[in-house]
Amino acid sequence: APHPTPLWCEGIPIYPLTYSIPQDFVVECVPPKFTDFALAWPGDTTTYVHEGTASPVLSIHEYFRMYQEALFAVTSRKSGNDASRHTEILASGSIPLMPDVGHVFKNSLAHHHKGLLQAAWDLPGLLLGQIFPEFN
Repeated sequence: APHPTPLWCEGIPIYPLTYSIPQDFVVECVPPKFTDFALAWPGDTTTYVHEGTASPVLSIHEYFRMYQEALFAVTSRKSGNDASRHTEILASGSIPLMPDVGHVFKNSLAHHHKGLLQAAWDLPGLLLGQIFPEFN
């Protein structure tokens, strides 16, 4: 894929950085789905149950499996708009739902297709945490 358009500062191109993920956590094809939404919910610390959090219950492998088994996973902008969660969701074969995708800064999420992120958010019959039965 081509590089995103750089910012220029005194004749020097500055390319946006992004998060990466170990190849071991990237699925080769979209796995079967067993739930509509992943358990982890941004801002609700009671759902932060993976290694590296205050109340770890899930190993890192189980954390990624949680995303792999979900059709959708909710994510949101962080203070800099980019967050590793966006990449973790995509690498797991889930569709990231970002309610605030329309407010992402121009040069943030440079390696993500913001139009597709918006299209996912705009799917009919879909609300945060709920898919209306007539659309399921």
